[in-house]
Amino acid sequence: MKKHLLASTAAAAALTAPSYAGNYVTGFGGVNLLDNQSVHINAPLLTTGFGPYTTTTTNTSGSVVTSSWLITYGGTKSLFMDFNGEYDFDNGFVIGAALGCDIDAIPGLSVEGELAYRKNDFDLKGDLKVGYHIRKYATKHNLLSATTKYSAYQFTFSANYWPSTVYLLSNTYYLSTLLPDGDGDVTAFSIMANVWYEFGTSGPVKPYIGGGVGWAKVDVDLGGASGDDSGLAWQLGLGVSYDLSDTTSLRLEYRRFQVNGLDITDGGVNLGFEDYEADDIIIGVKVNF
Repeated sequence: MKKHLLASTAAAAALTAPSYAGNYVTGFGGVNLLDNQSVHINAPLLTTGFGPYTTTTTNTSGSVVTSSWLITYGGTKSLFMDFNGEYDFDNGFVIGAALGCDIDAIPGLSVEGELAYRKNDFDLKGDLKVGYHIRKYATKHNLLSATTKYSAYQFTFSANYWPSTVYLLSNTYYLSTLLPDGDGDVTAFSIMANVWYEFGTSGPVKPYIGGGVGWAKVDVDLGGASGDDSGLAWQLGLGVSYDLSDTTSLRLEYRRFQVNGLDITDGGVNLGFEDYEADDIIIGVKVNF
């Protein structure tokens, strides 16, 4: 009786438990192609104050003083840079590995956890301008009234430095115009959970599709400036596998990998790198065990 009970229990467990065709490991590498992106960086370099300076103006009519004002002047002087350009990425590389399992209940379906690393060099080209901005203020106090009257106004002006380009709408004068040839690199480390579906065929060639979501950290190194940020990552892919044996297959794959909404700064200055959007051409090997 006990043997029959144990056998029945084992059979029920086998029917209710998830069934797996087997575990596998995949290693892959390939070319990482990053989309170029425009960048705008505006950063203060130095701000100093000046003043206050005071003067008194008095108007008379005969021997009668008709008005008397105490005027106070002051303001700030600001030096800043303004950069408009583009990150121009070279072809880079991606390498990674995944550990997963094939789901026996749904032939062709597999789930996996993946680690990957991407790196690209880039040139940062554009128009760098250094601007000099002066903001002044003035206040007036009526010296004749028992109740002090107050008014204030602000205006902006700049002196003409050479070489310079005057932008009247912004009331700012630029001291220099440069064409920098900066370079650096960007890397991305990702942890992903993927789902793949392989279409069954009678031959050794099998197409597949899939994708995944996860987390990625993106680092930007631009000469003396660097920063990083992390966020939600996602990818979609399709490929074809070729069975080399009962347990090993060769894979050729295309993936679209993205991390959006990045805020990468260095010392409070935004480096202008907002989106990591890459196309990958990958060759991999999958081994079932």
